[in-house]
Amino acid sequence: MKITKASQNNKMIRKTICITGYKGNIGQVLTAGLKHEYELLLLDLPDTNLLDYQMVKNQLKDKHISVIIHLAWNCKTENYASKASDPNNLTMANHVYQVALELKIPKVIMASSVHTHDVYKIINEELNVIIDLNTKPDPVSPYGESKIKIEETGKQFSKKGIQVICIRFGGVCTQASPWSDTPYLGLSHPDCVDLLEQCIESNIKNNYLIIYGVSDNDKAIHNLKNPINWTPKIKATDFYHINS
Repeated sequence: MKITKASQNNKMIRKTICITGYKGNIGQVLTAGLKHEYELLLLDLPDTNLLDYQMVKNQLKDKHISVIIHLAWNCKTENYASKASDPNNLTMANHVYQVALELKIPKVIMASSVHTHDVYKIINEELNVIIDLNTKPDPVSPYGESKIKIEETGKQFSKKGIQVICIRFGGVCTQASPWSDTPYLGLSHPDCVDLLEQCIESNIKNNYLIIYGVSDNDKAIHNLKNPINWTPKIKATDFYHINS
């Protein structure tokens, strides 16, 4: 467990945010981008094993957590390109939901993925398709199927009083190694931080929200309209310095 505090120039720390899986790409971006505005409780292996429910509960107990941002995921086994699944990923997500309920943590922001849809079919076949929140998921990998499951679980927990936001993240990578699908699915680092800040601060109608975490790229295949009026500002292609 690692704790960072907001800049002492701030007169008041607004919220304490827990980030799981903070050592990953998205976790590093959010840690750097949020640390000046919030007190952060950072959880990741080897210090914290999210498969150990009591350990997770003990780490968060009495910390006055306002929001859990759950990013932890075993991507080495289960990722968008693999045909393998890791049930531990679902267990970790379930533990986060349950801990939030038990400790009365009011909001969970869960990392889902654009791979809840067959995005590469749209891209590779140059289909004239725009995905929005009414588009029925059609995952083609266990990874996408698992993300749908954690969204469905989140919806059930939202009925118990927790606000749940599932962000279908696009590609967040390092500036040195942008991905080939960035013009379609990329999320710039500034947009990533801005999206999370808006999710943290927004009150969610009916306690449940799915939102696409993709920048407004020239080749974007997602309708980015959303109930919290988040507006991406920096194209991923501009941020990563690649041609679209």
